[in-house]
Amino acid sequence: MTVLSPPPLRYNGRYSEFYRRYVEPNLPSVEMVQAFDSLLRRHLASEDPVYLVRYVKGHTRGTIYRTKQALRMLPTDNAPVWWTHAHLHSGGTLPENSSDLFEAMPHHFFQVVRLATLNQAGYHAAHILSAKNGDVDWQMWTRAELARRMLVNIHPCNLFLVAKCEWMRSGGRPDIIAWVTNAYLRRYGSTMERFLADSVRGDALLSGPVEDPIYRYGGAEEATFDKAPIVAKQDTRQRTGDNGIRRTKRPIIWRDLEGKGVSLAIEMDGTRYVLPHDHLVHWARKHTGALETTSWAKSGSYSWPRATRAMLQFLQGYRVP
Repeated sequence: MTVLSPPPLRYNGRYSEFYRRYVEPNLPSVEMVQAFDSLLRRHLASEDPVYLVRYVKGHTRGTIYRTKQALRMLPTDNAPVWWTHAHLHSGGTLPENSSDLFEAMPHHFFQVVRLATLNQAGYHAAHILSAKNGDVDWQMWTRAELARRMLVNIHPCNLFLVAKCEWMRSGGRPDIIAWVTNAYLRRYGSTMERFLADSVRGDALLSGPVEDPIYRYGGAEEATFDKAPIVAKQDTRQRTGDNGIRRTKRPIIWRDLEGKGVSLAIEMDGTRYVLPHDHLVHWARKHTGALETTSWAKSGSYSWPRATRAMLQFLQGYRVP
């Protein structure tokens, strides 16, 4: 796998400049995306393909389910698109038999933590079209719907990069999505056109010329391009394992680990959960008062003696079999 160049720690400018300097060098080549697209479409046209789709409530990632039409589906998290991006960016070979690739593709975050993925380099994998649409009645999904869901789940034309810092504020911005869509139409041509034609369902995409959006993060007041960017993960290497994982016996969050690509391996009552540290911070911010406590304000950390029932429900999506 080739090494990905990380984004700067702060940025304030046009997204086009961020794209030119930091995103485009980390994108797979046009030829590799075309080859992957052809292999994926052969797979979807095969007699009994397995569909890699984003998991919904009631799914266990990595478990094969069959719809009422007996169609096979394999629920995943973001791992397949991380792996696909890393493999295509490195120029890795693709098998002639599509099932050899897609049935063995990683389905869970913990399966790719050792790879040089975009997440490890400090990027968030944002999507042009959402991998979920609120329809959780998976037993009724048709072959066409499963094919569409697999396209938006793993196709490299649906992936664009923003810095992990403040990613939740930027990853879903319509103006950035519209700009990236136009950039990908120029870069990938007919491959991007076909992806959109087969994947858009109730999603409003802007067409034609679009404005170049302002993109900022990290509290930057002005653009900082003169210093070489630093991979934030290095800051935590002495306190975590070499694969960027911090092990703990109870749920704990740290302020100085936010945005640094660290994952938590939480072992409680004989069960192990592996998840990005920032996912737990986001959940705690939304559902608890942990980030308003004296402990968080003064010590920069917060721990729970035991996981609450609501937290255990959240952690189920990251449970390691």
